Amino acid sequence: MRYSISKISQIVGISSEAVRLYEKKGVLRSRKNPVNGYRTFHTLDIGTLLRCRTYAQLGLSLNEAADLINTKSVEEAYECLSRQEERLARQIEMSQRSRKRLQDLNRQIRCCERDAGTLRMEKHPGLYHLDYRHNELILEGAQRIEQYANWSQLVPLSFVSLRFPLQSLLRGEQNYYGGLGVMEEDAHFLGIEEGKYVRCFPARKSVRTILKIPGEKPIAPEALRPALDYIQSSGYKPSGDPFTRMVVTVKRNQPDFVRYYEMWIPITELN
Repeated sequence: MRYSISKISQIVGISSEAVRLYEKKGVLRSRKNPVNGYRTFHTLDIGTLLRCRTYAQLGLSLNEAADLINTKSVEEAYECLSRQEERLARQIEMSQRSRKRLQDLNRQIRCCERDAGTLRMEKHPGLYHLDYRHNELILEGAQRIEQYANWSQLVPLSFVSLRFPLQSLLRGEQNYYGGLGVMEEDAHFLGIEEGKYVRCFPARKSVRTILKIPGEKPIAPEALRPALDYIQSSGYKPSGDPFTRMVVTVKRNQPDFVRYYEMWIPITELN
């Protein structure tokens, strides 16, 4: 039996325009009714449309679905769907990692006011860091900027991060690098490696604190003095560049807005 576009669209639950689009892509083949000249479709086309909708829900584009419907062999169909299975698996893992990142961020936000200024020793997670500015000056270089733009597409697995050269900090100098960070466990998944502009901070013992910074003020060396004093009084010394992870900003549209950062200062025991 053959049916009109309106009947086919009604049964499948899509618009007549969508049926025409599938026809244009070569998924369906209509035949003109010799009596009234209207295009009609075979009942088998209903199943074809449902398969196309299935492929769409599996993440294939309209063109990919059309190619799959008209595939030349079973093997070709298998290869196409296998590639899509791999893409979906990666998307699922990305979603799972994003959910974990969200849970972690919410835990930080919930406790950031309470933990502001508190100090504790813990093993900081490994971090990959990409600088894009030195203090307020954006660092030049087409490759660096391109890499930063690529990392920006990795949110929420990438996040705002600051790095403070240790020797400058110990001299009391206002000196830091702004950039993006990616946790080590996510970096492996994303294929990130150390390079000309990317530094890795392996997981190690550190002092962790939450910094509460008002307005547009940079994080001054004085803000880290309590942490440095705590490290020394505990029989340790700073042994690597401190770095931060942005937690949350409050009232950003107000002059008195506040930024919260999670900071780690790597340490080793005094000899």
